[in-house]
Amino acid sequence: MRAFALALTASVLAMPALAGDPLYESGQASAQGLTASAMASDAAVAATLDSTTTAVGVASVGVGASTQAAGEVAASAGQSTAQAGHALIDAEFPVTDETIHN
Repeated sequence: MRAFALALTASVLAMPALAGDPLYESGQASAQGLTASAMASDAAVAATLDSTTTAVGVASVGVGASTQAAGEVAASAGQSTAQAGHALIDAEFPVTDETIHN
């Protein structure tokens, strides 16, 4: 759309000036308005893409924080399981002076 608007504006502006011709002046104003509209549309699309990208980035950070928290919980559970396993082994196979000397 922007390319079309710019081409139209260039073609209208390239016409020989017809001073006082209402059709020429109307065409020139329309072409300039279309160009301004296309540029505003481009800016709106860029702003929307920027805000969408920012929102996706914020959501990704939130997912990363949740994943990290879940990983910390899993690590803590793993540590507790290891400690319980060591306690069971120590209870089942106590280390005494006799086992050290043999």
